Amino acid sequence: MTLTTATNTCPICERPTETTVCENEIKNAGLCLNNILTLAPEVETTVCRQSRYAVRNGRPAMNIKYDNEPKPTGGLRPTQLPVNLDAANKAAKVYKVVADWADMISAQTGAPRPDTPLGQEQVVTDARFISFFLPKMASHPKAVQFVEEMRVCSYTLSMIVDAPEQLQIAGRCECGEYLYAGIDAASVTCRFKTCGNVYDVVQARHGLIEALREFEVTAAQAALLVCYIDPRRDRDRSRKNVIQWGMRERIWSGLSPTSTDTVYRFGEIADRVFREMAEYEAK
Repeated sequence: MTLTTATNTCPICERPTETTVCENEIKNAGLCLNNILTLAPEVETTVCRQSRYAVRNGRPAMNIKYDNEPKPTGGLRPTQLPVNLDAANKAAKVYKVVADWADMISAQTGAPRPDTPLGQEQVVTDARFISFFLPKMASHPKAVQFVEEMRVCSYTLSMIVDAPEQLQIAGRCECGEYLYAGIDAASVTCRFKTCGNVYDVVQARHGLIEALREFEVTAAQAALLVCYIDPRRDRDRSRKNVIQWGMRERIWSGLSPTSTDTVYRFGEIADRVFREMAEYEAK
């Protein structure tokens, strides 16, 4: 009987290994992929209602002071932002990283990426596809990068998927604060100091959308806001729709002055969404 001794050292944990990274690190990457599979469906709904960026144990990332007075029916305290566009961008970057690895594996192995079933996030299909090739990834020249990126992707989604209260943005008060209301609430009361203004929820939401018309947003940010307008929509498909509308010149598109991202005017996107909603209701 001949014993095989490892001749390499894992560059991540420094354990002896015969592959690029050790078996333990590949197992960890598998756990990260499993976490992505679990969290991705939650991100779809969570990021559309988040008003803050928090870690998974519920401690807020920024210091927000809450009052202890009884909440009025259908109302909640104002918050600093209506939605977490930063969280939407982070989720979109995770999806792209996972998709890029799935593309690379497909190109190098000849195995086609499977189609995504209706109603399922593309990242779920991609993560499951990658999982089948974990043993081969241990010997891949980019194994270290793969393991580290899976860890970052898993951690990012864990940060996004907080436990939010089931509330939706209801608009912006004249005093400048954003308001949240229960999903079925008819009215919302501003809770900022002694303001106390009361608004019709539907009218307030339309007012907020009008205020955002001239905003230039990325496809990921637009998809987040589109799902706010029409919760029945799928965020990933909405993002792809925005990109297609821009490529076909159905809406304006241009380069962001602060990055290399393509941006779109939210007002034009909102108009298309409202038209489609009206057509759907008319059927």
